[in-house]
Amino acid sequence: MRAPRLMVFPVVMLGVVCVMASCMTTHYAARSSEEIQGTWVNEKEGMQKIVMLPDGTGHLFIYKSDATPCERFTYRFYRRWMDTDGNVLYTTDYTLGVGSAQQNIQELDRISRDGSVWEYVYEHVGEFSPEKYPARLDPQHPHYHIFYRSQED
Repeated sequence: MRAPRLMVFPVVMLGVVCVMASCMTTHYAARSSEEIQGTWVNEKEGMQKIVMLPDGTGHLFIYKSDATPCERFTYRFYRRWMDTDGNVLYTTDYTLGVGSAQQNIQELDRISRDGSVWEYVYEHVGEFSPEKYPARLDPQHPHYHIFYRSQED
């Protein structure tokens, strides 16, 4: 009789471990060359140039002609997928600034099928959470932006 009772504990523990593992947040493992990486410009934006580097860092520039960034940031992808039109979409976590000036941003990004247009909408968040990504790209949203791949890329 003792053997069956002893088997209950390992089975229960295995179940607990499996549930915990399924609840853990995992991020998309970025490739060395993602569609979003590169230099993006739009002279109508407040920050006219964004550079997304393969190492998970990036730079913001006030003017597209600037050589020195005004801000640096880090990013990591939560998810990547392709829509029925062949556009690549990402949900992305960004951290700008350091210390008390640090900002966490969660973003929905769409790169056009031909790789020439980047649209995104973001939300400021305290802590990163899968539930906080914007649900859709709405050009009327106050944090909607559009950039074009630089010809220098």
